[in-house]
Amino acid sequence: MIPKPFPELAFEHIILTTPGGDISGLFSDLRVDITTIPEGLTLYNIRHSDDDDSVPITIEPRVYVNCFGTIIVNSPLDFGSTCQIEILDCDFIEM
Repeated sequence: MIPKPFPELAFEHIILTTPGGDISGLFSDLRVDITTIPEGLTLYNIRHSDDDDSVPITIEPRVYVNCFGTIIVNSPLDFGSTCQIEILDCDFIEM
């Protein structure tokens, strides 16, 4: 799928619960063109489960297979020594 420009997309507010705490951001179920993200924001992809494409399981810098969508946050995330952050729960908030 070809990434879409940031200004052309509608986003939902998402809160992801992780072992390190909640992560809040803008969510799109489409891939977003990283070159169109406004300065000061950071883009990550969310991977879904192999068994259920409605269940997000990790946040990663880039997802090529099983992409659940895109999250855009106000500051870079700390992945520690891994390339992913486990998602324990996911909530969408009306904007």
